[in-house]
Amino acid sequence: MNKIDYTKIAKKSLTLLNSKYSDDITVSISSLHAIKHHPEYIKKIKKLSVFKLTKIIIKNLIQIFFIFTLFLKKKKQFKKEKIDVLVISHLTNIDQLNNSQDPYFGMLENFLRDRKIKVKKLLINHIIKNKIKKNKNKILFSRNLNAKFEIQILKKKFFEFFKILKILINSNDRILNKILKRSIISLFESETTFALKFKYELEMFLKIFKPKVIITTFEGYGWERLCFNIAKKKNKKTRCIAYQHTPLNHNNVSAFYKIKKRYQPDLIWCSDKKSFNTLKSKKIKKILYIGNLKYKNEKDYKIKHSSNKKIRTCLVIPEGINDECLKLLQFSINCCKEDKNLKFIWRFHPITKIHKILKSLNFKNVVLNDQIIISKQKKLLRDISRSNFVLYRGSSAVVESVKKGLIPLYLNCDQNINIDPLKEVINKKNYVNTVKDFYLKIKFYESKKFKKVKLIKNFSKLYESKIKKNLALNSLFNEKI
Repeated sequence: MNKIDYTKIAKKSLTLLNSKYSDDITVSISSLHAIKHHPEYIKKIKKLSVFKLTKIIIKNLIQIFFIFTLFLKKKKQFKKEKIDVLVISHLTNIDQLNNSQDPYFGMLENFLRDRKIKVKKLLINHIIKNKIKKNKNKILFSRNLNAKFEIQILKKKFFEFFKILKILINSNDRILNKILKRSIISLFESETTFALKFKYELEMFLKIFKPKVIITTFEGYGWERLCFNIAKKKNKKTRCIAYQHTPLNHNNVSAFYKIKKRYQPDLIWCSDKKSFNTLKSKKIKKILYIGNLKYKNEKDYKIKHSSNKKIRTCLVIPEGINDECLKLLQFSINCCKEDKNLKFIWRFHPITKIHKILKSLNFKNVVLNDQIIISKQKKLLRDISRSNFVLYRGSSAVVESVKKGLIPLYLNCDQNINIDPLKEVINKKNYVNTVKDFYLKIKFYESKKFKKVKLIKNFSKLYESKIKKNLALNSLFNEKI
């Protein structure tokens, strides 16, 4: 699907979200939020078979039997406590629970506590672990609610199903019909289910903590929109701040949605200048450039890279999507077979199930000596420090990699869909289609003709990340900003 068709579908989806038929259940449907023009998100809006729909509905009906076991599930008990700020982040690694540094919000909690601001953090659980130790200030969203709420969710899904079906029967719009058919399937899928469970549980937390401000990550997902609406329903004075933590580019769509006011944040914090300018160009007014909350100090930027010219090392940074992992890793294996002096460091996204990827690659039978290293480093900087190049596709981690001195190489294996976050900056000069292209680019970048320092300086200006702590903290309770 080309970008023009994708944009048309996104516009129609927005029309549906803004229609009189739309409510919280409609907004929760994941396929209506066209996150970005990317193979993974295109799958979500393509029409699927009747067989697929039947299979998904049967799966949801089977859940009814499971729901009865939840009658025994005890309702979470939390002590009522008025707080100032409620932060909603993500648990992607169990070590986060004992770490003051959040992978999305950095040291924000510490900044707030230094100013005597009462704060609690809610974590969306992305790891499979049933028993996780309780933490006083970090609370996990449940994977399953008690039976009462699970039944309510299932009931509302079927009401929405018949509502969409009625609109579909009376519609003659080809594009809208395509969206409606896909929405019916998406309604019963896991992402929509999560958004609805999130809604019910967040309502409970808002009753308990009664925060003055809610801060959440922001990429354009349905659950984020529900978060803003729920907060305003509970208390009109609650200030909703959305933090754009990952760089926005030409492929992003739903983050720019001008949806009904109650689903909009009061303010968007921007982590970099380029994203700030992108939001500004979309005529989004309530935005504030505060820098990257994960930023520490200039010492982190002074990295000594390997000076061994005989051994080249390339960092590989796939997104947390299986297909994307396989594309990049298979390509790096092919490159290794051509040159024994080339090493690759595979750095997986925290949510990736590494064992499944390696099994798909039949990695045990790949004989490459020590040419491939599977990174176990927690910090990206450590992998950057032992690399010269970075091979990527859609991962925003490439921005940090280039700022720290790595030369980017984009694997252009799908020429119909460009998911390069740096497309507008480098203008396709760093694209590789084949193993031969890869080696030609490396030779060019190693030559004296290439001005590496200039590239890094340009990146530092566009993606300046030094945090404006006072500006961010002053905007928390100031409605004029």
